Amino acid sequence: MPNQWPYQLRVTKYNPANRDANGYYAVDEWISPSDIGGTFNGELLTLEHYLNVEQAYIDTIMSFLEECQVETMRMFMVEHREMDSASSLYEQKFNEMAMQEDKVVQLDDVPTIGRMVLRDFAYCQLVATNRTFIHFGWDYYMYIGTVKETPYAIASAKENGLFAECYPSPYQIGEEDIIRTVEWGLKEEETIVGDEEVKGILREELQRALKLSNEHPVTGSFSINASQKEFFQRYLKHEMDFEKYDYYLWGGN
Repeated sequence: MPNQWPYQLRVTKYNPANRDANGYYAVDEWISPSDIGGTFNGELLTLEHYLNVEQAYIDTIMSFLEECQVETMRMFMVEHREMDSASSLYEQKFNEMAMQEDKVVQLDDVPTIGRMVLRDFAYCQLVATNRTFIHFGWDYYMYIGTVKETPYAIASAKENGLFAECYPSPYQIGEEDIIRTVEWGLKEEETIVGDEEVKGILREELQRALKLSNEHPVTGSFSINASQKEFFQRYLKHEMDFEKYDYYLWGGN
């Protein structure tokens, strides 16, 4: 199967010259905004320095979107996280940004979403089908995939003090590699008490059942309600009981 994203890059503040033969980063550097105020490799991480690096990431993202002629994106794998309004990194507009699974995102909103994710106030992946994806990873790693070469955006990353390396995103999963399971837990409890892999369901069927767009990869976690029982039950040995359990579909690898 041809690679949907033939050009994938790891775009970070980490200089590849500082990696050992096994790829491990050998220099002590900050990896999160929570490190502000700490000392790394003999240098104090100030709020000002953090914000400058963060802006470099945002500017680089926008350069890739411009070169790929992206007009809108979609938001996948959305996670809501607690925001501390007393934090020096908090901005009122973060509360005004609706983080919703499968939402269409206008380009003007991408910088705000990027800052929320980089500051650990939320999480999502941004995808423009057949154009580009933006994946945020742990420890201030970022991965960008495109369908064409992007020399100007790569040059922009370098000008911003970042490093763009040819490297596949660990968050990009082909449909053939996705494992999907139905999980269930006792009502009003967070613990999962059972799960069962579901096979033979076309992604298009899941998109319709879960009311997702035809661009959604159906990865991540989705609540299953009683109205969807008939659809999912045909693929399960477990007898679904919505009075006793809460159900979820999980897709990943």
